[in-house]
Amino acid sequence: MRHPLARLIARTAAIAGVIASLAFPVLAQDGTGQIPQDARAPSYGDGCIAIDLPENVYLDRPRNRWSCNRGYRLSDGECNFGR
Repeated sequence: MRHPLARLIARTAAIAGVIASLAFPVLAQDGTGQIPQDARAPSYGDGCIAIDLPENVYLDRPRNRWSCNRGYRLSDGECNFGR
């Protein structure tokens, strides 16, 4: 059987979690208010641009470049199957 103090701490933590999960969304900003005078709205450009992807490639994010899928090798600017 657990110690009474441990049960009290567990119950208090559970109650605090419930209260926080109900209260914090109320405090969140919805982004519809006025922008302060010394601030400006972020610009994300004109939207998305379509990119024609070569076949059998993927974006290698850590190296920030296109790489050939497994089993494919770069040859003449294309990813071809095999060696």
